[in-house]
Amino acid sequence: MTPFKNLFFFVLCFWLLPNVTRAQYISVNDTYSAQRLVEDVLINSPCANVSNFSVSGHTFGSNQSYGYFSANGSSFPFADGIILSTGRAVSAVGPNNRLLSEGTDAWFGDTDLELALDIRGSSINATVLEFDFMPFSSNISFDYIFSSEQ
Repeated sequence: MTPFKNLFFFVLCFWLLPNVTRAQYISVNDTYSAQRLVEDVLINSPCANVSNFSVSGHTFGSNQSYGYFSANGSSFPFADGIILSTGRAVSAVGPNNRLLSEGTDAWFGDTDLELALDIRGSSINATVLEFDFMPFSSNISFDYIFSSEQ
């Protein structure tokens, strides 16, 4: 190969290979209700009584900012779970090969977060899943991943 072809081949492999090997192709279903997300996905056990389900977020036509995800046979670290997003939940499917910014300033933030951080009126694009639960044991735990492009 000529030096130009070697360089082109190296750049192509350097750009293409990491994008292919790091892609996490999950599936997302954004039609779940707050009750179904909590009872069937998050708790999914007779270990607690749950009630008072609510979810607030944003609707983008037929898409929601929250939903259920499945690893879909990928190497994603969780088999399934709940996705709460600042954009369309279905945009998390991947591959993520561009910057996503789907929320607007008209989509309000979370007043509890603003109060805790003393930043009243400064947050936007909040998706909140709330519920009450009474555990039947003294210990509970939730596994989560926080991810951001910003």
